[in-house]
Amino acid sequence: MAADDHKFMQLTGMGRDQLNAILKDPDSAKYQDVGAYSPPAAKGNVTFCGRVNSKNSFGGYNGYERFISAPNVGAWVQSSPGIKFNSVWHDICRPDSLIERAYF
Repeated sequence: MAADDHKFMQLTGMGRDQLNAILKDPDSAKYQDVGAYSPPAAKGNVTFCGRVNSKNSFGGYNGYERFISAPNVGAWVQSSPGIKFNSVWHDICRPDSLIERAYF
């Protein structure tokens, strides 16, 4: 395995851990369309964007919602309070910033 592959796997794990920390039931999480993004303003940093569906406090699934997870920074889902999610999503999770598909 190349050193870059190992680093990418570490970043992917860190991104997944950031997201799992905010989910009610991370073991139930199902992911779709996950990618690693690095927009020009990120200066080489990687952020993961995708969709997640996990169980809520009542044990039911809410349905897929978008997420952003930045290793060593934090994670947010579309329903997170206090951020302008759509604005951040459109700034970071742009098709021209996709560097690689990722698997959580």
